[in-house]
Parts: sequence; structure tokens; C-alpha cells
Amino acid sequence: FDVDGVLCRGSEVIHGVTETLNKLRSLCVPFLLLTNGGGTSETDKASQLSHRLGVTISPRQVVLAHTPMRDLAKQHYKERVLLVGKQYHK
Repeated sequence: FDVDGVLCRGSEVIHGVTETLNKLRSLCVPFLLLTNGGGTSETDKASQLSHRLGVTISPRQVVLAHTPMRDLAKQHYKERVLLVGKQYHK
């Protein structure tokens, strides 16, 4: 599920999300939560989502925008790459 716009709209959890995720879990149906959000680890995001959604979310269930890059970075670490994006300020 995409977090932004599907499970949550702004700071609000969409009606029925908690019940739906709990039902999937009770039926042993696997699910992932995807978000374009970055700047945090999958562990931290899982903790935030667990609290926000009222459902225990494992870090293995979270895919952030940078998650797929982990394997690509290992595979292409000696090659030149083009990075596109905006500057991040903390």
C-alpha cells in the first residue's frame, strides 16, 4: 500500500485502514507499505507508522524511496552515477 494518499491523507489516517490491515494480518496476508519519504531508516519509519496506524509494522514491511538503491549501490559502487534530486537541509 502507498502510505501517502492511500492509507493516510495528510496527518489523518483514512477511515478503515487500521481495521483492514489488522484483518489482512489475521488472515496471514502479507503486505508492504511504500512511501516516497526518506531521511529516515526503515526501522524508524516502521515505528512511526505503527504508532500512527495503530498496527504493528515491521521494518521489513516498509519500502522507502531509497530502499531499492541499497542493492544497486553494492552492485555499482565502483561506477560513476548521476544523482538527481534536491538538496536536503536538516
